[in-house]
Amino acid sequence: MRNTLLHKLLAKLESKKLARFEKYVQSPYFNQREDIEKLISYYKKEIKKSNAKLKNEDISKAVYGNPKVKEQDLRLLISRTMTLFKDFLVIEQASKNGKRKESVLADEFFKLGFENLFVKTFAKSKQDLEAAKERDLGYFKNLYDLELQYYNYISEQVRNEAYNLQETTDSLDVYYFASKLMHACLILGHQAVYKNNYNIDSINHLIDYLDDKVDLVERHPILAIYYYCYKAMTSSEHEKSYAKFKFFKDSHEKVIRKAEIRGIYILAINYCIRRINSGDKVFYDELFDLYKKGIENHFLITNNILSQYTYKNVVSLGLVLKEYQWVESFIYDYQDNLDFKYRSSYFTYNLAKLKQEQKKYGEAMSLLVHFNPDDTLMALASKKELIKMYFELREYTSLESLLQSMDKYLDRKKGLGYHKTHYKNIIKFSRKLMNLAPYDVDERLKIRNQIELAEMSSEKDWFLAQLK
Repeated sequence: MRNTLLHKLLAKLESKKLARFEKYVQSPYFNQREDIEKLISYYKKEIKKSNAKLKNEDISKAVYGNPKVKEQDLRLLISRTMTLFKDFLVIEQASKNGKRKESVLADEFFKLGFENLFVKTFAKSKQDLEAAKERDLGYFKNLYDLELQYYNYISEQVRNEAYNLQETTDSLDVYYFASKLMHACLILGHQAVYKNNYNIDSINHLIDYLDDKVDLVERHPILAIYYYCYKAMTSSEHEKSYAKFKFFKDSHEKVIRKAEIRGIYILAINYCIRRINSGDKVFYDELFDLYKKGIENHFLITNNILSQYTYKNVVSLGLVLKEYQWVESFIYDYQDNLDFKYRSSYFTYNLAKLKQEQKKYGEAMSLLVHFNPDDTLMALASKKELIKMYFELREYTSLESLLQSMDKYLDRKKGLGYHKTHYKNIIKFSRKLMNLAPYDVDERLKIRNQIELAEMSSEKDWFLAQLK
């Protein structure tokens, strides 16, 4: 069973959720098969053990009393259990969506002919929605669904009552406009990185319309957030638009659900990165503040996990800004939020980077010299930092040995793409610097020009600094 998708999914469940699934399969309304009930009961007990017995013969014996049940029968048992587990996940999620439950319940009362119960349930749904603090995309989607539901009722049953078509249209407009702008921002961000072409002609018509409806935009903060984000990414007055975007984000983030505010923070982060890459260094501080706030409020942490890439980016940014004390606290405080398989390597590498920036080369090198992560790019990055330190310490014998081993390492590794060019250039220019005569001005200028044209953007500043 260990190699099945069912095991991999069940192993991810918290103990309370696994216990709920056990109760689910014990209910005759959902499951009438005793073998499935026995399987989950056995699995729940075994998974807690360090030496859990989950081989096919163990499962066969626990469920059927016979360790030699046909493999085909076991596959059928796993398949049936998997079907039940999928249904369980859907029901679990649906039970958390109270607004959706009320809407479904109102529809069922209407179908059964109990108009008074439909009206009462609908009114409670509308009241609960308005009482909730959220005013995000989900709110306007739910509001539109409710207005449409009520329109369907009055158009069929209450002919003499005014239709709510204006309310339905207004809620749909805000939901559609904001959703369209959000996706347009995502497309622009993706397009900038991957150079894909997308047809977003329709967004131009929407922007033209909203440019004349600024009062409508700013009346609904979630619409204003995506509108000004898009304008910041496309307008010549991008800084003014970003300031507006930031104002609406900061002043209304408490009424936006975490999943959506996370996406908004990522849009803001990507905008700042684009500005920095365009030469606007003032955005370093803004980007750093976004990361700090996003992490401290857990907007950038999902299921208690912080992306290893975000962890590394935050450290790198903090080092650029020389926020050494804050960076050290961050490295230690958030290491347990990294996925376990990345935790040790990313903690070690980033701590070494901090020590390197603090010129504590002995500590940094002791962390990196025996560092051998499974991640190829992480391994190359650590070697790159060792190259810098060996050069600055004038330890040329160690440097040459490392360059040779790194060259061979790159030749062995396949599928590195542009990363191979990047690191080959680092090796090439490290050797050129190492062999450069102190007073050879012409050669120094020649190397400088070559570095300026080379494909290794993230390291150019360091190489150029060594030529001064």
